[in-house]
Amino acid sequence: MTNNQPHPAFSALAHPGWIKTFTGRFVQPLALTVADIDIMDIAHSLSRVCRFGGHCSGVLNVAAHSVRVFHRYQMLNPNATKQDMLTALLHDASEAYLGDIPRPLKIHPEFRFYREAEQRAEAVIAAKFDLIYPMPQSVKQTDDDELLNELNFRRYEPFDESPSLSEAEFLYWFQRINEQ
Repeated sequence: MTNNQPHPAFSALAHPGWIKTFTGRFVQPLALTVADIDIMDIAHSLSRVCRFGGHCSGVLNVAAHSVRVFHRYQMLNPNATKQDMLTALLHDASEAYLGDIPRPLKIHPEFRFYREAEQRAEAVIAAKFDLIYPMPQSVKQTDDDELLNELNFRRYEPFDESPSLSEAEFLYWFQRINEQ
């Protein structure tokens, strides 16, 4: 353990800038390293983060959103490579460490610090899983298309996505893609 890491026996709350992940790692989300990244932490966290800052009917979690983006991307790009598909599935993986900020806030000039932290986290996650970085426009467009779909449906039909099922489905597709 290096000098700047908290001792595991200490509460994560006693160390500003650090979080304790689902798998028990102490990480600094603003200074992630490849060794900090674990797919179990990503799947677990994203399955428990609600989109739209929670302002939706029912529960609409980021892991389920990520799987929908992956499926939409795969349908639109039948010759996509393993790297393309992993990039689509993990397009929001940084939110496992930084949280989800609704887009109208995220693009606000005062949230520049968040966008910069997100870019750093995305680069580290891309290095860990051999993703395409920066994210291709085709993945961004697919994400935007799914966002519009979710915006339309969240007004009329409640999403009730089980965190446990979303986590399992996310991990299932991660494993399936990696078997290719």
